[in-house]
This record gives sequence, C-alpha cells and structure tokens, in this order.
Amino acid sequence: MAESYRSGESASAVARRHGVHTSVLFRWRRRYRPAADPGAGFVPVVVEAPEPAGEAASGRMEIVLGEDVRVIVDATVHAGALARVVAVVAGR
Repeated sequence: MAESYRSGESASAVARRHGVHTSVLFRWRRRYRPAADPGAGFVPVVVEAPEPAGEAASGRMEIVLGEDVRVIVDATVHAGALARVVAVVAGR
C-alpha cells in the first residue's frame, strides 16, 4: 500500500511487481483512508525467504499467537481441527 503512494511510481506498476491485480490494489486504497480514521488501517506484512529444503519439504507451518504461544502443524492437519485449536489458544 505505502509503496503505491510513493511519488513517481504508478499504482499499476506496483501491483504488477507484487503480482496483485490493479483493481485489488485500488480497492485496498479506497478502504484504507488514514486521514478518516487514524486508528484503522492495514498491518504491514513481511514475506520472508523460504525455509531450507528439508524444512519446507515437510510441509510444516508455525503459527505464532503472541510471545509465548506457538502452534506447529504439518501438511496433514485437518483445517477444522486447526481452526478450533487456534480459537481456543487465542481466546485463553
């Protein structure tokens, strides 16, 4: 989002560079109006480099829910069961 507002940079070029359709970027820009509500907005996301081959091949995923709570699952986890676990742990 912030990158699409930089001077000299077209929003469509930013969208293409990040693999996002231009219409999606413009929709996000309409919804994100920091002047209207300074407390609302998007959370910055940083995409890290992939894990080494051994870790990625296992299909493991780590979900961090605060400083002291982590849920680690593999590719065989049932989505419904994972959702229930995350809801319980997050609501504790």
